Amino acid sequence: MKRTLYDALQAREDFTDAQLKRCYERLVEHLDSPAAADQPDRDAQRFAVREAWSVLGNPVTRAAYDERLRGAAPSREIAMLAGVGPGVESSGRMRWLLLGTVILLAFGLWQGVRSFLHQSDRWAQGVSNEVEARRREAANQVQIQERLSGAPTAETAEARRQREYEAAMKAADANEQAREEVEYADEPMSAREAADAERHAREQEAKQAEAQRAYEARRRLERDKAELERLQEENNSVMRLH
Repeated sequence: MKRTLYDALQAREDFTDAQLKRCYERLVEHLDSPAAADQPDRDAQRFAVREAWSVLGNPVTRAAYDERLRGAAPSREIAMLAGVGPGVESSGRMRWLLLGTVILLAFGLWQGVRSFLHQSDRWAQGVSNEVEARRREAANQVQIQERLSGAPTAETAEARRQREYEAAMKAADANEQAREEVEYADEPMSAREAADAERHAREQEAKQAEAQRAYEARRRLERDKAELERLQEENNSVMRLH
């Protein structure tokens, strides 16, 4: 014999609503108790009891269910109240159709948001790369300006040192000459000639040292100029790339 919802509640069709409720509460209490913990089908029984009570616990849905058990079609009023019948089935199909439409719209919206976020990430990365390139270009410009502004300064300092050296040499020569004139005024001509030769040799050595320093200064200036030209070329290459 086909099992009914009344069988799930261990009740009969002639039970009153209060009796059905007591049956439902008794079964729920038993299935939730520790004594029923070892029953392998406890979860299935619990589900069947709740499903049966969801129908039989409502007088309207119980009346529609009783009519179906007796083989008679539920009346239109009961069917509409109980949620069964052709009209309700159409409404159910409409609800499922609307639910599917909402799901499709939500999926399309999610895809659009995902695409927008991807495009935003690419745009942000491009902006970051452009900012980094401009930062490097600005750093190169600053370095070039520092080199360009530092070269005349170094040249001016070198010229100033040259002038100071020449003035010091002239003063030293004048002092040496005056000292020699006083010291060797009464000496024979040969001694004075020897002193002049020695002084001349010192002057030659000083001039050679000064020429060496001037040569090294020119070499430094040439290296700085070559480095500035290299930096300028790198900067021009960066600007052509952008």
